[in-house]
Amino acid sequence: MSESWRRHAVCRTMPPGTFFVNDPGEVEVVKKVCRGCPVVEACAAYALAQEDAPGVWGAMSEADRHKRRRQGQTAARKERSAAALRQKAAVGSMLTMLERQLAHPGRWVWVRNYAGPGSAGAVASQLRSGDRLVPPGRWQFEARASAGGGSDLYALYEGADEAAAS
Repeated sequence: MSESWRRHAVCRTMPPGTFFVNDPGEVEVVKKVCRGCPVVEACAAYALAQEDAPGVWGAMSEADRHKRRRQGQTAARKERSAAALRQKAAVGSMLTMLERQLAHPGRWVWVRNYAGPGSAGAVASQLRSGDRLVPPGRWQFEARASAGGGSDLYALYEGADEAAAS
């Protein structure tokens, strides 16, 4: 992370000890100075990335930064868990639908309906790019508008890859 923002920090013109205080009242006064600084966000980001930065940085005390890191870690952990569960459920059922298609090569088959008009197209793109798992072989994916205003995903299994077959 570039630290060029420091050149524009208000604290550069103040005595360094100003930002290393312990009294809660003094900490609040220093935070107000920080809030008026044009680089407060860059300073806060820098301080959050440093585990051992003492004093007030980016309008946050050491305790504020510790709390923000804990909240961020908890939120990130929850999001990773939720995303993994969503992906596992989606991949498992999508993969099952595609595996059924292996018995019908050369024929377009309906895979799934999506409520959103562009959702099937987005999934088709993910399948084509390899961002979602597909059984081995040559595949085509297509999105079509459904009668209810949503979209349908169709798949065509063309057969085994020549490279994999040899």
